[in-house]
Amino acid sequence: MFEDPDIKLRTWAGQSVQRWRPSPDGRRGDAEVGELLDRSRHLFSDYVLRRRKGEAGVDG
Repeated sequence: MFEDPDIKLRTWAGQSVQRWRPSPDGRRGDAEVGELLDRSRHLFSDYVLRRRKGEAGVDG
């Protein structure tokens, strides 16, 4: 959705990703979550990206 021609959809997608937090009872360490966060790294500072990955258990 980040590359959709509709600016409203791109904006909504970016905001949704920025608000995302892993659920407390969710599975930690899912490599796919790390890949998705890496693909959206342009939305976060390095510090926030590291924190989100740490919260999800996908450090590194």
